[in-house]
Amino acid sequence: MTDTIAHRQNRATHLMTAAEARGIICEMEQQVRSPAKRKKMAAFYATNIFGKLSDEAVAVYRAYSAS
Repeated sequence: MTDTIAHRQNRATHLMTAAEARGIICEMEQQVRSPAKRKKMAAFYATNIFGKLSDEAVAVYRAYSAS
């Protein structure tokens, strides 16, 4: 990834930024072996059921799950 990557602090109170979402995806790629499972996880995160993602972060997760 060539875009900015940021670390999200535990218990952060601000909406997740796109850079933080890319950081989470990098962590997923290291920890989850199955590409299909990573895409399912990203698709689930993109639903933003807890309302903690910015619109840009949702777009990052959607793009990753669609790739």
